[in-house]
Amino acid sequence: MKIRTLMMGILVGITFYSCTSIQVATDRDVDVNFEDYSTYDLRYNRERDGFVSINDINQKRIEKGLNTELERKGMERAAMPDVYIEYALAIDINRYYNSQSAYYGTPYWGRRAYYGGNFGTTTVTEHEVKSGQLIVEMREGKTDKLLWYGVGSKTLSNNQKNIEKTILETIGKILEEYPIQPMSEPGIELKDNES
Repeated sequence: MKIRTLMMGILVGITFYSCTSIQVATDRDVDVNFEDYSTYDLRYNRERDGFVSINDINQKRIEKGLNTELERKGMERAAMPDVYIEYALAIDINRYYNSQSAYYGTPYWGRRAYYGGNFGTTTVTEHEVKSGQLIVEMREGKTDKLLWYGVGSKTLSNNQKNIEKTILETIGKILEEYPIQPMSEPGIELKDNES
């Protein structure tokens, strides 16, 4: 019995964790040599259809995360960049409904007939699940041609306590898929050897 309870607890924990993890999808132009691009600048795409506006605080968090991760990849921010890193945010709201019904009855048998009163109730509950998507695109600086993009998706909660951690974690997972390997590990700075 204890093993069964433990296994159910583990199964529920795995299910809960998998529902809240960040899903990442990326794609790239296979004909592009990403080693040719060493400078970037950031662009927030406010004009994109179906996307929400990002408040100044979260925009600052996103840019901080992008700058950190791109510098780890050996890129430098510049006014006249090789590429533009464009980002946008989308929120999908999915609704689903749960209904529960209960029926009650009191049969009464009388002389040659069945009498009774049956009644029932149905309760319908609406649930709303918000899913956020952070889209990061790399576009060629001169032609605006799309070179690479990544999308990070996560089910959102109403808890705003960990929003900065979630944003930085999402950006980290998206840029893990970028074709250039990082020059340094997170939190480790490269130092020049003095001779």
